Amino acid sequence: MLAGTPYENTLWLAATGKSDLGLSLFYRFRDSSIATDGSWGGPGLTVFLSIASLIGVRGAWAAGISLQAILLRQKPLAIQGASLLLLFAGLLWGEALLVWNLVFTLLVTLASRLAAPRGRLALVATLGVLAVFLGSVELAWILGNPARMLTRQRVLGGKSYQDTLKPHSRLSAIELRNDCVAALNPDDLRGVQGAELLSRASLAGFREIVLLDLKIVEANYRYLSLKDEKGEFLFSNAARAFAEKEQLYAASVRARLETAANLCLIAPFDRLPEQETPPFSRAREILEVRKKAGLPTQVVQLPATEMR
Repeated sequence: MLAGTPYENTLWLAATGKSDLGLSLFYRFRDSSIATDGSWGGPGLTVFLSIASLIGVRGAWAAGISLQAILLRQKPLAIQGASLLLLFAGLLWGEALLVWNLVFTLLVTLASRLAAPRGRLALVATLGVLAVFLGSVELAWILGNPARMLTRQRVLGGKSYQDTLKPHSRLSAIELRNDCVAALNPDDLRGVQGAELLSRASLAGFREIVLLDLKIVEANYRYLSLKDEKGEFLFSNAARAFAEKEQLYAASVRARLETAANLCLIAPFDRLPEQETPPFSRAREILEVRKKAGLPTQVVQLPATEMR
């Protein structure tokens, strides 16, 4: 736990209100059903983020693991072993498995409580476990819905299998000291999450954080309408639905980025925007508009090494 979890900074940004978790997961899963306007989530997510804002993201996970240790202390060794395996898997492959582990523990506890004789006090405890269980199921479905992983594969055409299976290894955090509006690249095709490459102090120092895929070449979205000789689309419905919604979201934030007094474009660019040739990426287009307006823009090249 001392090394942190794969999306610790992303969860911290959501807990502190600096970014919307739904937007991060929209890019993570490439799922058009996830809202990008801050109206996404439920009671389980709200409670978790509230706890994380008070005691930190690592503190919230530590509290969840401590709760499991208490609930499983008298359970059979096989159940304890299964929970321990899920815990280690969660630390290697992400928060989704940590929450599913909590769901497993609460389900075992709930089953044993329902099977045991119940007094008034036992009934209250059972109802408490049930409430936490339902909230944990919702949180697990948000962070680790298997159907959304399949959607990501359909949108990316299978390109994300490899990065999904790589274990988490956190690199040294990058320090940036700039009081700018940060256009920060979200989870991209290689599983590189911009927020996780920066230090917590750097993220806290930005005037505002706007998540936007800066490396997308919007002109290439036109290829999604291509059809084969049978008249069927070459690209999946999931890919076209994501592209349509992503373009609408990008249009809603572009004006804010193009007119900000001081802007930082932060991404693991394959090629720096100034060195691009047509068709240009979204970062280059924003940069050109700002140059014409005489507005300062700092381009920050992040390492293109997977966090996972």
